[in-house]
Amino acid sequence: MARALEQLTAFLTEQAERARQGAGQGAANNQEEIYHGLDKFLKRSPPKFEGGYNPDGAYEWVRELERIFETLVCAEPRKVAFASYLLSSEARTWWTSVRGRITPEEGELIWEIFKNSFLEKYFPADAKGRKEMEFFELKQEAMSVGEYAAKFEELCQFHPRYSTANDETSKCVKFEYGLRPDIRTVVGHDQIRNFATLVKKCRIFEENEKT
Repeated sequence: MARALEQLTAFLTEQAERARQGAGQGAANNQEEIYHGLDKFLKRSPPKFEGGYNPDGAYEWVRELERIFETLVCAEPRKVAFASYLLSSEARTWWTSVRGRITPEEGELIWEIFKNSFLEKYFPADAKGRKEMEFFELKQEAMSVGEYAAKFEELCQFHPRYSTANDETSKCVKFEYGLRPDIRTVVGHDQIRNFATLVKKCRIFEENEKT
């Protein structure tokens, strides 16, 4: 606990100094808001990130932070400040070196800029490519329908065509293609083009087959 308080004090001191060097009272007010929100953020037990080659860990770190940001309704300056507070070891060294280069001229570093820079470093193109290939090759095989659907949704996010509401048909067709032949034969006749409905029907068929 003592160590955590020391780190928090150091972080707030650093942010205060940056505020004093920034755009006057407006910057100081932004930092004041950040201070009041940090304790609420930390109560959600956000994970730290140390760096190194861990593409899956890096991507999940970003996703977990975004889930917390959504529940707290965080403003942009808070997101970057809170995320950077969680960086340690090699990742902290990376952030110290890159922060000045990615900050816009107007002075406010938004979450999307931070996230894109972070993922470029820790979730490189080759890692994303492997996830895309894993998605295209995904088959149900020995998995249950629930397990297959969960894996499908996890990998679907790496291919925009299948992760938007505008192309539900393609998503359903791709899901059907990976099903075991016995399930695919049954649900294929109905040409279901709502993903949630398709998964539900597959589960019902699977459960009925077990009885």
